Amino acid sequence: MNRKILGATGVVAALIVLSATLAMTACGGSRADVEEMLPALGAPQTEDDRIPEGIDLDALGGVRPETVRRLGADDTAEYWVGREGSSRVCLILHIPGGAEVTAATCRSITDFYEKGLALEAGGNRGDREPSAQAYLLPIDVDTAKLSPVLTRVPSASDSIETNLLSLQSQDASSLQPTDLQRKSGKVFGFTPLGGRR
Repeated sequence: MNRKILGATGVVAALIVLSATLAMTACGGSRADVEEMLPALGAPQTEDDRIPEGIDLDALGGVRPETVRRLGADDTAEYWVGREGSSRVCLILHIPGGAEVTAATCRSITDFYEKGLALEAGGNRGDREPSAQAYLLPIDVDTAKLSPVLTRVPSASDSIETNLLSLQSQDASSLQPTDLQRKSGKVFGFTPLGGRR
């Protein structure tokens, strides 16, 4: 998995980028499959989907600008999904203001289907600089068991559903590996950042 971080202007923040091991059963990999797992990728790109000026998508792993779709935002960060080449999907987060931080993590489409994407970036615990932790899962995973520690990020579109979750507490210790149900009835083994299954 590729992980890239870009620091921006102002104070240099301590950065943390971690990848998650989010396990689930099954396989996928065709273009149609990724659009079923991530409906935002199947929608036409709008002006609102574009990454803010000054963020270098090449430095974030070569995400193709025409594939970027805005997923939503919470009180800490803004989130996008995009494609690197034809067989990789990427989660991008941007923490605005102060010591701006932009980070991305990418996986093959098959690995996304099997493991999801997770990303943490920002200041170290105890710093005044904000940090964000997000999980992007295939759309057919029921995430209700992860609430209230993780909550669904409000979607950027009223018509496109996303399965993007963000940490709502500075203390993630109550977030544990959890078996989640998929619409197919199969089990998705969720493992949080830093967690072991």
